[in-house]
Amino acid sequence: MCSFGSAKVTNMDYCILTLPFSQGLSQIDAASILARAVRAADPACKTENVIQYPILDGGEGTLELLVTTRLGAFLEVEAKNFVGSEIVVPLGFVGDDQSIAILRMGSLRNEAENFERCGTSYGVGELIRDALDEGAFSVVLCQDEPLAADGGLGLANALGVKFFDANDAELDLSKPIQNLFEKIARIDASNRPFELLSARIYLAQAAASTLDSLSDSQRMNVERFARIAAEGGAASHAITEFYSHSMIEFGASLFLPSEIKEGSMLVLEASMIESRITSSKAITFLLSVGDARQILESAPAALSHLIGLARSSGSQLVVFLENNVSEAELTKLKSALPARSFIVALQDAPIFSAPLTSSASEETVRRDQQMRLEKLVPIMLKKATDATAA
Repeated sequence: MCSFGSAKVTNMDYCILTLPFSQGLSQIDAASILARAVRAADPACKTENVIQYPILDGGEGTLELLVTTRLGAFLEVEAKNFVGSEIVVPLGFVGDDQSIAILRMGSLRNEAENFERCGTSYGVGELIRDALDEGAFSVVLCQDEPLAADGGLGLANALGVKFFDANDAELDLSKPIQNLFEKIARIDASNRPFELLSARIYLAQAAASTLDSLSDSQRMNVERFARIAAEGGAASHAITEFYSHSMIEFGASLFLPSEIKEGSMLVLEASMIESRITSSKAITFLLSVGDARQILESAPAALSHLIGLARSSGSQLVVFLENNVSEAELTKLKSALPARSFIVALQDAPIFSAPLTSSASEETVRRDQQMRLEKLVPIMLKKATDATAA
């Protein structure tokens, strides 16, 4: 288990969970809309009685969510992007004495540059170093990795690990180096600072793997490198362990005191949301999802965990689906949800506008979805209340 401090306990009545719709509302937008609709439908409900939790996997929006949820602070620092240019990016700090740092690797992306086969993660190491200098002892690396083809070695280089070529010349990984793995002949990991070795680095596991796309010759170079890394003081791992991970995770696991976790569960633990939910005296869960498959087939681990929490606590769960489902899907969905679940599709909202055409703009779709959610919330809350009273 991660150790992310303690949460301030607040009694709440509603917990809003959201995933993005296939078109239209993001999970962050949907959470805000549902929160406003709940407060409008329940005049006795105060802001502190509603918790919004858009389910994120460590990608875009995670940094802002964690800092906002845990009343943290932002700090802007300089770091190198993935082509080696200096930029200014935000770091987040949360927890007791701001001892937990949150950084998003994607903030180092330069969309104008193509570094699919060559990039440096040096800036990630600079951000970790800045976080430790500010007194953090835990660092959460949010994913959204912009294809750092150096395998996370630049990250290690920024934190004191030295890499040498066949002529025993030290390599500077602050800039991209073509065919880096082929050029490394020796590694010295003895200069990593104590602050780093005594810290804990948590990585949100990336959904896609860069290593899976390696050619046979590239894979052999990675395996050769792993042996050299172990000789140079890096952690000793079976190389096959990293074929399911991204390149950043590969280097971080070798050289940092790191722990790789499924992204949505890492964010859930860092947010301290679960402790706030379980400390509440009564909860009605509201969940908006794109379709039934997001629950039945491809649910993030955090969503499955929170649905299980609702089931074990006997809480009500109101589900808003983007589209209608078949009877067969509805039956499966009901069996996967807590007994006290109420399911409705946005198309069932009592509004007078005609259904949108396939050519509707993204903004039009979002407005239509918002209107339908606002219409459905009071209806579904009354349905849940009536069922409880019966």
